[in-house]
Amino acid sequence: MNTIEKIKTEVNIFINNDLRQNIKPIIKLIKIYTLQRGIHEKDILAYQEKKNNIRGKFEKKIFAYLFLIKKEDPSMDSYRERRDEYREILMSKNHYSQDHAVFECNKLVRDKVPERFETVKERILFYRILTLEEFKDALKNKLIEELEELEKAQTTNEIIEEAADILTVLEYF
Repeated sequence: MNTIEKIKTEVNIFINNDLRQNIKPIIKLIKIYTLQRGIHEKDILAYQEKKNNIRGKFEKKIFAYLFLIKKEDPSMDSYRERRDEYREILMSKNHYSQDHAVFECNKLVRDKVPERFETVKERILFYRILTLEEFKDALKNKLIEELEELEKAQTTNEIIEEAADILTVLEYF
């Protein structure tokens, strides 16, 4: 069993035991996995701190479920390409449908994402604040999402980013 498979096993045990399991084995395996790829913990922690400063953590328990983006927005294609993360929805004719594309996202987002997203003209994010129980479920899903992204990561920067994201999520357990 390779290291990523061991991490997946530990995460599944952790999630299926209703989060009562210790997270230390997961963190240890993340460190082993990254070290096997020549990545040092200090690089992951530096990236984690940078991302937390820019996008925030998950303290506000924000769950984004829908966003509108201007059809001429240069980032439009990147959202369309990430079909596993964002699903474009066709809406009936309304004020926004002529100029905007609508995407369903249904995911836990970092605290500063709503304000950063909406600072770009003509973007609208719909979200709500989760209850504590909903937050636990969203964290489980986020942990699985980040683990899948770590498994797909190819470059050193991608591995650092995904490992840092996993460590940030684990802080809330």
